[in-house]
Amino acid sequence: EFKTSETTDEDESDNYFPNQFTMAVGVLPTAADRPPGPALKFGGGLLYARNLTPGIAVEGGFFYYKASGEDKSTGNTVTTTMIPVVGTLRFQRHFGELWTGYLYGGLVYPWVSSSIGASARLLQQIQVLRPAVGIGTFLQTGPNWYLRMNLGYDAISVGVSLRY
Repeated sequence: EFKTSETTDEDESDNYFPNQFTMAVGVLPTAADRPPGPALKFGGGLLYARNLTPGIAVEGGFFYYKASGEDKSTGNTVTTTMIPVVGTLRFQRHFGELWTGYLYGGLVYPWVSSSIGASARLLQQIQVLRPAVGIGTFLQTGPNWYLRMNLGYDAISVGVSLRY
């Protein structure tokens, strides 16, 4: 392959290491309009991304958290285990040798894996497809390791990413 003046080392790195695995923790908004408990929950997640080009990646994964509180419509105490499944398209740009900024957009489905005390109506309110949009950055901390920070409608998180 020829290296032209337009080809950068980062572009070559994207070709050699197109996969990215992320472990993240952060706060996630609850899915329902009237959720049981606080509006933001602390959780963790795993994400996998595949670079389609140096500037575009497709990403999918899931987060995990528990929510508990009172169902305002029935007065019942409700406990749910949530697994929001997310799929996005990420538009990224390299800024210097260490920084990469990105914008993303896609969908998130807040799947309830288990619930205690939740009415069918509350579960219908929770399990609705919602937008996943936001911005973020990668800071390279090692040859293939990155610190990831994300600020979005679907999650505010920090994590560690490995490119391979």
